[in-house]
Amino acid sequence: MASKCPSASSQESDSKKSRKTVTIEKKLKVLTKTSSGENRLILHFHYTTWPDFGVPQSPEAFYKFLNVVRASGVLEPDVGPAVVHCSAGIGRSGTFCLVDTILMMRRRWRSLAVRYGVRQSLGGEDNTNDGGERGGQN
Repeated sequence: MASKCPSASSQESDSKKSRKTVTIEKKLKVLTKTSSGENRLILHFHYTTWPDFGVPQSPEAFYKFLNVVRASGVLEPDVGPAVVHCSAGIGRSGTFCLVDTILMMRRRWRSLAVRYGVRQSLGGEDNTNDGGERGGQN
């Protein structure tokens, strides 16, 4: 069984404990590399209401969280690798990555299906000029 990472509250002695329910928490930090002066923007998203041994309150709440993270741009390939982690590092983080991947694949295939439908309605002619989808072959 995977060991759990220590919680943030156990590492921060000055933290205040709260009983309020927050679904999405977003923190922004700027880290600076002292030797070069290079700045790096760090966005930290925390889905606070997904229990350790359970499921999110609703699929809609999880979907909203995923969309907030995706809308921030941190999951785009040109931004750099995203770090996705839960306390055990295997269940919730894996679910987040899998659902995001499936939704992205679904969008891509839906787009391809629309293009295919347009081609078929034109009698199979390829006038859409998107050769990049098939390696430049028209």
